[in-house]
Amino acid sequence: MAFVNLSTGNVRVHQRETTCCAEGVRKGIAAVAISASVGLATLLGASPGASASVFHFSGSVPPFLGPGGGGRYLSVCPSTPNCISTSSDAYSKSYVPPWTYHEKDPKKTLGSAVNDMKEVISMQPGAQIVEERPVKSDFGEGYYIRAEFESKIFGFVDDFEVLFQPQNIGTAGFEKGSGIVDYRSASRLGEGDFDVNRKRVKAIRVALQERGWKSIGFR
Repeated sequence: MAFVNLSTGNVRVHQRETTCCAEGVRKGIAAVAISASVGLATLLGASPGASASVFHFSGSVPPFLGPGGGGRYLSVCPSTPNCISTSSDAYSKSYVPPWTYHEKDPKKTLGSAVNDMKEVISMQPGAQIVEERPVKSDFGEGYYIRAEFESKIFGFVDDFEVLFQPQNIGTAGFEKGSGIVDYRSASRLGEGDFDVNRKRVKAIRVALQERGWKSIGFR
């Protein structure tokens, strides 16, 4: 929630954007916040309709991002509820099952699957792919993508990582060559995220399903 001093234009941020229970109060706060942000955007020379955030409470890039375990795994989640990961314990709340891109097309290549992912990520609001590279491990060559999602107005950033496993890697219930993809999505700041990461990942999964992908596992 943001509190705005109308005489100075100063904005003091207490936590991530929230909604208010009372409809009238919610609309009032939204109107003040939008008015202040548009005014500041004008002063900065930005168009009110620009996609970039007015403020940038982005935080620092966590040092533990990227493939670990010899290029095999992404990081597990902390105890805070603003993170989900295929590397978390399967019985924890932060666990999400990996994906396969071979459900409908066993011959789909790694390169084609990477293009699927990049296109779907780019469709999401506030998305920017900031890193991508091949990843070599003892099992072969996979691929890594990291995207940042920036929220409107205040510019909070969530990191979304995707690790394409080498083609000859299998997982529970799936043989080698299953086209397995691990992922992790987490907020940089705060503890709660109002399920923003989980909802965004669901939107990505649904879009990928239209391209022949499938979620693996029991959750």
